[in-house]
Amino acid sequence: MRGLIARSTLIAVAAVAFPPPALAQSATPLTAPENTRLMRGETIERTQSVDRNGRHYVGGVTYTVLDATPHELDAVFDDVPSYETILPHTKSARLVARIDDDVLVELHQGNALVDATYTIRLRKDPNGREIRFWLDGARHHDIEDAWGFFRVEPLAQVTPGVPRVLVTYGILVDVGPGIVRTLFESKIRDSMLSVPQRLRGYVGKTMRTQRARAATAR
Repeated sequence: MRGLIARSTLIAVAAVAFPPPALAQSATPLTAPENTRLMRGETIERTQSVDRNGRHYVGGVTYTVLDATPHELDAVFDDVPSYETILPHTKSARLVARIDDDVLVELHQGNALVDATYTIRLRKDPNGREIRFWLDGARHHDIEDAWGFFRVEPLAQVTPGVPRVLVTYGILVDVGPGIVRTLFESKIRDSMLSVPQRLRGYVGKTMRTQRARAATAR
């Protein structure tokens, strides 16, 4: 398991296109206690702050084990309306365009204090195990920049008939200068890194419903 975690992280670092020193902290293999927590169903977080080319990014890398197949997660990622549940404080998620291998999704996110609209480009690798996303700077954006990825790797089953995958998720966002960054940076990072748990809840509910329907139809 340790080798699997280390390999996933290094691939993820390359996926977000930052120089290796920028995410060096994330390339550290998980410890034995962290692997134990991961297998218990906890999400392991490696937070990160990066200053690069005059920008200030916050985010990190997370690891989560979900009871699902890669195909099931692939279907979730292809379902743009599901982003309204998976991504925190998302008021709307709208498919804007498909350009070559990229899918463009406009996100409107916010709460009582912050409101932002921007478009992300998503690109899936040919085998469907990794999705990279980044801010489309050519379109309207209320944040400065964003990069990230999801990577899905199947794991051996522990309970017969219950599939498992390791989901590695990384995100770095620059919200721009101002009071939001000054006062709420840590809350923004915590919110972004909550995505795996929100994904777990959504997948669990969706898959239970679909599997129950399939069992009834037999």
